[in-house]
Amino acid sequence: MPLRRQFEPVLGQRAAKAGDARAGAVVVALERRDELHRQAAYAVDVVDTTGAGDVFHGAYALAIGAGLDVRAAMAFSAATAAMKCRHAGGRNGIPDINECLVFMRTKP
Repeated sequence: MPLRRQFEPVLGQRAAKAGDARAGAVVVALERRDELHRQAAYAVDVVDTTGAGDVFHGAYALAIGAGLDVRAAMAFSAATAAMKCRHAGGRNGIPDINECLVFMRTKP
């Protein structure tokens, strides 16, 4: 199955909610061609933020490479980084794609 198809069922829903002010603190903002994209953080019990930025950037590169738009890529990246933060250490807790998509389906 093409990678983009794995993302579509969840990211179509999440991307529409990315600008929702009720979603929480902004984790990232990106200005591109006079557009400002903001992504709310996912609420998790944080254990360690070591590596969260690297995880975010890696997930963002994967999502953009898979053909997702900026908003969907930011939502996926924020979820991936949030999941990593639930575990100690820079590499522990990095989710695979399916774990991240399940997480996104269950978190507002």
